[in-house]
Amino acid sequence: MSNTESLVKNLTSKDENAALRAASEIINTSDFEAFKKLVEKTDFLFDFVKNNVARRLKNSVNSSNYKNLIQFFKVYSPDFDEALISKLTKFADEDLTDEIYSLLEEGTCDEKTYAAKYFSYIPDTIAQDLLEKYAFDENDYLSGNCAIALSVMKDEKIYSEALEKLNSEDEFEKLKAVKFLVAYNKKDALEYIFNTMLSSAFAEHISAELPFLCTFEEMADSGKQDMALITMLVILSGVPEIISLSSIAGYGIYDFIQKLVSEEQTPLTSLVLLKAYKLFEMLNGADEYLFDEDKYTKEEVNTIYTFLNSQSKDFWDKTKSLLGQALNLPEEISAITALRLIKDYNLEQFAKEVAELTKNSPELIRAEAIYTLKGLGKLELVDKDSILAEIENENLKAIISDYFA
Repeated sequence: MSNTESLVKNLTSKDENAALRAASEIINTSDFEAFKKLVEKTDFLFDFVKNNVARRLKNSVNSSNYKNLIQFFKVYSPDFDEALISKLTKFADEDLTDEIYSLLEEGTCDEKTYAAKYFSYIPDTIAQDLLEKYAFDENDYLSGNCAIALSVMKDEKIYSEALEKLNSEDEFEKLKAVKFLVAYNKKDALEYIFNTMLSSAFAEHISAELPFLCTFEEMADSGKQDMALITMLVILSGVPEIISLSSIAGYGIYDFIQKLVSEEQTPLTSLVLLKAYKLFEMLNGADEYLFDEDKYTKEEVNTIYTFLNSQSKDFWDKTKSLLGQALNLPEEISAITALRLIKDYNLEQFAKEVAELTKNSPELIRAEAIYTLKGLGKLELVDKDSILAEIENENLKAIISDYFA
């Protein structure tokens, strides 16, 4: 085993004395190769191990070796940037700030990202123009750290620019703006981001950001219960294909579901609870989804499923009884989810309400309604020719025609 591998092994071990000696050696000798190896291993480390490593590295920094940290800026790590920068800024002076500014101006992307984090601790406006320049960078870490620093500097100009980008025709520009605004952490942006999500082709990606700006419970407690429910519905629709399973615990889904179960049900809560039950029932019994996940993610999935599965048959029957009303909720995601749940649970009693959606609804909802009727064996409730005559989208027309075949 090489010295580099030995240092990293000791640094991540349970032996606190050996770990502290390794941390001190890495910092004192500015051992970049060891730090690089550590960063490469982070995907395979549990969070508590990474937290221990961050603490050990941070405690090894002192007034005689703090500048050695700059050598580590060649490889960025979101797991250790907070520990390194928070300790480095304890020794900040004009010379150090000038050196970090040079990295922000001329360094690699990784060096710029650390430098931006530095200026979130030392909000020297000398860096403001450069931080604005990288505010919507392709690199999410760089953009995010710039947003945090500019928020500390109370840069309203860049905040307004980000809000304006939400109106862009380019979905990628919108998503960049959303990520910036979430990192900027100004809750005034919540309504703007939510409304952007409702009309975006990247709705699931945007929904995955929203709980980091405002949790589901915070939304509900501030009178925005419907916003919380719709956001969760979009998130549940994106798991696991678009939104990773490992994100679930960080969203507080379990706590919010517990809250919903204890409350009087509404058509919208019925959608969220039934969608969650279907999703976690599928995930809990599917090794192909859970195989590569860590034990915390597996436990979270099992905990949510077990809780939902423990509710009585009467509870779920009452919840399903609200799906007919849910068909008429204004958001497209609500109607589509209701249709899919009616099909999945084979709720024939709602066939007439489903058929009504084929008349004056957006084309996507009409197509979904036809698919639901086919699943229920109730296509006789609608007229194929009149429906196809009103569909302008040729792809949807072909799909609907196949449903009637």
